[in-house]
Amino acid sequence: MHVKTFSKKDAGRIISHDERNIGDREHIDREGEVYYLHDTEHGTPSERFERLCDGLKVTGKSKPLASLVCTMPKNCKIPERDFFRAAYAALCKLVPPDQIVMAAVHLDEPKAQPHLHLLWVPITTKQRTTDDKSQPVLYTKADEKKNPKHKAGEQKRQSNGALRWKRVPMVDEEGKPVMVRTACLSNEWSKDDMRDLHPRIERDMCATLGVAHVGLILEDADERKELSKLAPTAYRRVTATIADQDAAIAINAEQIENQREEITEAEQRLELLRQRENETRSAIADLEEQCAEAEAQPLPVTKKEHRAEEAESAGLDERIQQLERDCEPVRSRVGELRSRLADVAGRVADLRARVAELAPRLIGRAVECVSAAEAKFLRTFGLDARFERYDPARNTVHEVATPLRVRQAGAAAAAASIERAKREAGWASQNTPRHDRGASR
Repeated sequence: MHVKTFSKKDAGRIISHDERNIGDREHIDREGEVYYLHDTEHGTPSERFERLCDGLKVTGKSKPLASLVCTMPKNCKIPERDFFRAAYAALCKLVPPDQIVMAAVHLDEPKAQPHLHLLWVPITTKQRTTDDKSQPVLYTKADEKKNPKHKAGEQKRQSNGALRWKRVPMVDEEGKPVMVRTACLSNEWSKDDMRDLHPRIERDMCATLGVAHVGLILEDADERKELSKLAPTAYRRVTATIADQDAAIAINAEQIENQREEITEAEQRLELLRQRENETRSAIADLEEQCAEAEAQPLPVTKKEHRAEEAESAGLDERIQQLERDCEPVRSRVGELRSRLADVAGRVADLRARVAELAPRLIGRAVECVSAAEAKFLRTFGLDARFERYDPARNTVHEVATPLRVRQAGAAAAAASIERAKREAGWASQNTPRHDRGASR
């Protein structure tokens, strides 16, 4: 069971949600059943809420709409409609029926237990209060310890900056209290009333249904029982912390589960790799054994393989014979060229021999021709280098020397003739072809 209050601004949204006048929601099944336990003859819930708030002092901070949710326990064996009728009858003893806005039972949430939404306006009449200007509200040392900006002894201020004064009951000129009608649940239900809420409804429902136990009171071992003793602010803070921790635990659990799945997959892959390794090693051992046996034994040759080898060998022999026949003309041509080369070499040798034999003779002949030409030249011009001349006066013969210039010209002509003869004699040996010279060697 859960109790909460809402401002007038949020009241319309809460009423529309409980009345199911909203769009599609993931947690709501539109085909599920929703029925009402309150009197529906006096307008819609929104109209009832506006009518109840009319004439009340409702400010922006006021929370005129109260909401109570009563959930059917999971293991409850009481019929569902009987359970909620009894619950509504018990709540009507705490909430005046004329203040009820709506009482709706929701069976359209598949992931939630059937539950009852009770909305009402907690109308109360109380004495108004006012500021006592003679009693300022000051900061204490405890406030300064919490926040150094709040100096002890200084007057507190409101959120809008105005100074705070102690609130005191307001009276009129005659000294009578000034009363005001408002909607405030804390003025209707005290902490003791909230603490006794579950046991009181449990007793009323057991009396109505004639059973010993309904299930609204939590067991002593249930942790929610301790939380129900907390103040609303502390309860919201603790439940929010618990929700955050539960979400973190769920995330960690999911991560752990994912890691376990990854570990399992890795172990499976490792086992598969080990199996493949063993299979590979076994196959390698078998291959090594087969290789050893094959090396120890001669390779068996089948008849088909033997015939194929014989056919291949016969084809090779025929190919060799064909190549030999193709090479026969080449051999003949090579022999012919070799004999011609030998003939050429012999002729070259003969020519060299003749040149060697004729060279001295040609040189001698050239010298004789040069000498004869020189003598003829000298006789023609009477320039004999040295000759005998008869002297009739003395009746003697003596040698006469020619001028130096005449002797030099004759010597140069003779040397040129000899050199030319030598070149003509040695030309044949110097211009012999290389293959001839090789053949002659």
